[in-house]
Amino acid sequence: MASATEVGTETSSAGRGSARDYARYRVVPARHPWRIVGSLLAAFVIAVSLHSVFTNERWGWAVFAQFFFPNPYWWGWVAHCC
Repeated sequence: MASATEVGTETSSAGRGSARDYARYRVVPARHPWRIVGSLLAAFVIAVSLHSVFTNERWGWAVFAQFFFPNPYWWGWVAHCC
């Protein structure tokens, strides 16, 4: 019976020549149809969400601007940065 060292040596020496010979393998492109479907679905959901955010008046962007960007904020920002 061969020891573990001998078996490993035999496999590695015999496998080196055949492992690098890829001519006998048939290479085909990988196809992932569900990955494509999932990506398209995610892109659709993102597009619909962005469309809703930017075109729906009920989001109240005027109110957002009124509370988050008042004039004192801009004057303080300009005085600090310039």
